[in-house]
Amino acid sequence: MTGRYLNILGATFLLTASCGFGWLAFGQSGVTRTPAETSAPALVVEPGVADLGVARQNQTLTGSYSVVNRLPVAVDIDSVMKSCSCADAEVEPKHLEPGQTATLRLAWKTGTKRGPASDRVTVVAKTTDPVPRTLFCELRLQCDVQPEVVVEPAEPKFSQGKPESITLTLKTGSTGEIKVTQAFSSTKAIRVAVQVADNSVTVEYDPTVPLADDNAMTVMIETTSTTERWIRIPVTITPSTKESK
Repeated sequence: MTGRYLNILGATFLLTASCGFGWLAFGQSGVTRTPAETSAPALVVEPGVADLGVARQNQTLTGSYSVVNRLPVAVDIDSVMKSCSCADAEVEPKHLEPGQTATLRLAWKTGTKRGPASDRVTVVAKTTDPVPRTLFCELRLQCDVQPEVVVEPAEPKFSQGKPESITLTLKTGSTGEIKVTQAFSSTKAIRVAVQVADNSVTVEYDPTVPLADDNAMTVMIETTSTTERWIRIPVTITPSTKESK
């Protein structure tokens, strides 16, 4: 009799425990909530990141995005701030009741950007509360800009204390032949020379010349390109590592 009682008690415990675990996993409603449903009300841009893919230099990329008012109060769009003058953006309409959506129209100029590029557009709004609150929501822009002139290597690297010479070669796309006209370095520790015959630039590191504290060095190359006359090439000098004895 005692054994039967213990079996019934054990089964009851297992059933109760399983129900409890189910409540913890799914909540009282039995439905898993998404992050959007559980997040605090806000003014948001959808999507928050605009990946505009591969682009060319001097290209204007356009797009339209949604500004959604998830707050329980109305908001008025005050302004649109840009991290770069290369972007133009406007939002319409300027007044949003709770749950309403405005359209953010964007024009982003790639200019002379190279490789992975990013900028930000921030929408500034105020609530219509008796004491207005200022709100910010951001759209991040990104794309991969294919330059008209490709320089290889794109970032020459030297080892500190070791004299070395690296040749930068220039390759052009479908725009026709582009020539190097001159080049110079931002530091005396890096000497440059234009090789007219093969349209290249020799970059030479002189370890006897002290480096600046910030160690930020660049080589500027002037070309006949009408898209990007001056090409900025970063130069890296890595600290030398001594083998432990």
